[in-house]
This record gives sequence, C-alpha cells and structure tokens, in this order.
Amino acid sequence: MASNAAISIDVDQGDLDRIVAQMARAREVLGVSMAHSVNMASRAILNSLAASTKVSPKLREYRDTNTRSRSGKNKRFEVYTKYSTPQRRGKSTRASWQGPWRWQPIWAPNVSALKKRRAMIIVMSGLARASFGQAMRKGNFAFPKSAMGPTTSARNKRIMLKAAHRWVDVRKLLTGNAPYFKMVNNLRHIMAALQGGPQSVDTAIARAADGMEKNITKQMERRGFT
Repeated sequence: MASNAAISIDVDQGDLDRIVAQMARAREVLGVSMAHSVNMASRAILNSLAASTKVSPKLREYRDTNTRSRSGKNKRFEVYTKYSTPQRRGKSTRASWQGPWRWQPIWAPNVSALKKRRAMIIVMSGLARASFGQAMRKGNFAFPKSAMGPTTSARNKRIMLKAAHRWVDVRKLLTGNAPYFKMVNNLRHIMAALQGGPQSVDTAIARAADGMEKNITKQMERRGFT
C-alpha cells in the first residue's frame, strides 16, 4: 500500500512477519488457500488503517462577535471558511468558494441555527478514513460502518464517499497460486490524517496481525478445533 506523495515509511519487519505467520496459520489450521489468506490479511490491514485515521470536526470553527442586528433578531457570528456569504443575484441567491481562508461574517438567531448553515458544515469530514473504507469496498471485503466516515446528512455522505472512491486505486488478484492485493491512496493529506504520523502504520500492521489471530482462533472454535 502506498501514496503517490514522496514519503518513505519503514514498517517494522517483526509486524510484517506476524502477518505472514497468521496467513500461514490460516492455511494450516483452517485449510484455506493462499489467495484466501491474502484476502484475510488485506482486509485486516485496511480495517486497521481506517481505524488509525483522524476525522476532522463536522463543523467549522466560529466565534461570537456579541453584535446584534438592528431588529435584534439575529446575532453576528464569524466562521473561518472560504465559503462566501450568499449574494442576491436577480431572483436567485448564490454562494461560492472564495479564497483565502478568512473569518466570514454570518448572521443567525443563535448558535443552534448557525450550526445548520451550509457554510458551517465540513462536507469532506472523514474523507481520509472513508478512503480506506472505499478500498475495502473495491476489494469486495466486508467493512465496518465506521470505515465509511462519520454520520452526516445523506447528501453530504454521498458527496464525501464519491470523492473517497475517486482517490483510491485497487489492483488485486485473489485467485491462483500468485495472489496479490495492492492499494494506492492518492489523498494528499492521508499521512497527516494517520494518527501519530507514519508511525501509526506500524501499529496498524501490529493490530491487523492481532485481529487475524483472534479471527482464526474464533473460526477454529466454531469448527470444534483445539
């Protein structure tokens, strides 16, 4: 698994050896094929990577200016965003993204109403985590609901998942004697989103090995193996 960014990551060889050992254990005690063991390892690693990624807040930063409108019905807040205040153009009201980032004034009756404004919502919150979820989807792996990013409106979720799907590329061959699974994550901020930086990749591999070990043990118990 790699990113197109020029970042070098040294994964602990001991953790990789543990993954390989669990793949061999699955073939030995469960009788699965090499391709199936690659499938199990790939899913476990992707699931761990998804759990390692930070999710940004759902709402943008704001501040209360303690200023009220002349009527007294609205308060003046400031939101840190590129999203402009909607401007009346003929019969339609439009808003657009305009740089640079700045404190943008927005009027609302109260904080509750402010948080519902479109300029407050970070539509792509959870994009990094969802990119790993989309990789699991492309690999036809079962995945936890949490791998699809935070709960949000149906519209925003659809936009975010479409973007996540576009940023990951999966190549796989999970049949025959030379199976493989390759995922390339092209998100520019993917390394920043991994909690702890590149080191978290090591912990993800270790946790994937632990997960595989527990999964294999459970399957053995269900089959009555000792």
